[in-house]
Amino acid sequence: MNPVLTIWTDQGTAITAAKVAGLLNDTADDDRHEAIRAYDMTAETLADELTEKYRRLIRLTDADTTLHIVAVMPLYEPTFQDSLSKILRAVSMVADRISLHLIVLRKSLTRILSCSNPAEADSIEAGNLECLEREAPHGAFSYTVIDDYVESGAPLDFSVDSLSSYIAEILSALAADYNRILSPGLLACGPGHIGIGLSSLRFNRRKAVNMLLHKTFIKALENAGIDRKEVDTQKCLSIAADLLRHIDHEYPSFYEQNVTPIYKDGALSEGEIAAKIEPAMKERIGELRERLTSFIDRTDLSLPEKEGVLSLILGSDNACLRGVQYEQEYMLADDVCNEPLDIYIEAFNAMPKGARGHLLPVRGNYKHLKKYVYDDNEEEYVESPENSEAFNPLSDIKRLKREILDSTAYIRRKSDELLQLEQLVRQRESV
Repeated sequence: MNPVLTIWTDQGTAITAAKVAGLLNDTADDDRHEAIRAYDMTAETLADELTEKYRRLIRLTDADTTLHIVAVMPLYEPTFQDSLSKILRAVSMVADRISLHLIVLRKSLTRILSCSNPAEADSIEAGNLECLEREAPHGAFSYTVIDDYVESGAPLDFSVDSLSSYIAEILSALAADYNRILSPGLLACGPGHIGIGLSSLRFNRRKAVNMLLHKTFIKALENAGIDRKEVDTQKCLSIAADLLRHIDHEYPSFYEQNVTPIYKDGALSEGEIAAKIEPAMKERIGELRERLTSFIDRTDLSLPEKEGVLSLILGSDNACLRGVQYEQEYMLADDVCNEPLDIYIEAFNAMPKGARGHLLPVRGNYKHLKKYVYDDNEEEYVESPENSEAFNPLSDIKRLKREILDSTAYIRRKSDELLQLEQLVRQRESV
């Protein structure tokens, strides 16, 4: 790659300059191109800039240590000859190896450039063109003219975007192989005016990488089965049941192994016992968490299947589950808390009613949970004594979850049947 430095001499090309810079930044070697906006620079300031850019762009390993400069200049501006003279003087002040090529823009492009278009633009352009033809054969520079019309007079109808793309393509081609396009032999035998024809196939690395990453992500999701709309309930239920097996024995097992040995001798207070068993309790909780989530790392399960397993562990519904209804009794993650709750609630109910406070809710506080018994003496139903006590709600929660799951499974199955019947009707009507 050859380093290329672009000089923009007129404020009216600022938008085009910005768009060209953006297009070149998408190339693989955008660090081999820089630009100078020399609108108000003197020749001395510009010479200093050229020296600095040479040191930045030329590398020790470059075979060609020439800094190739391309100046983009509106041909119809009254300041054209002053700008050209400034550039030539600045180049002559630089001791490093430099080449200069001009891209001059004809008056027909003023409709898309924010440049002035004086009434005498035609005569100004003609005078500037004569200056180019007069100075170019001296070998200080070569130039290319960009017009909005082809030789036959047909309009090219450039837009800001297409003109920016065209200039960026020229700069990219020069950066790729400058000496092949503007070869020394061509420059030596020609008048300096060089027409550049371009045919390019743009491969935007950034967009290509993003597209490949997008496709890779989509493929990874497909491999994970993310697009599956149905999963086998029985398969998920079997996995969930294995994970939840004996989960209701976790507390009794932990108590028997870690609490009973240090509690039975009565040497420690309850606070000391709690502090002593805390590390073992944290370890057991970590082991339980690892066990219940171990299915997530299984590669033989799709994402919808993992979602189905998690739903069955928690006792929640999942629209992907298909197969059998949720009629069988099975464990839920809630069951790990069943016995600790029973112990806590029994202790609460054993307290005198005046000392209980509002630590736990009691059944009588909830209208739909109240129990009634038949009083033979009164010959009517009266409230049960259980309404004044706290109770373990887990069995009721599991029952409600099963009823909800049974209902949603039934509705889902009937919805599938309805959809199949509707499709069958449409097929028959189309015959």
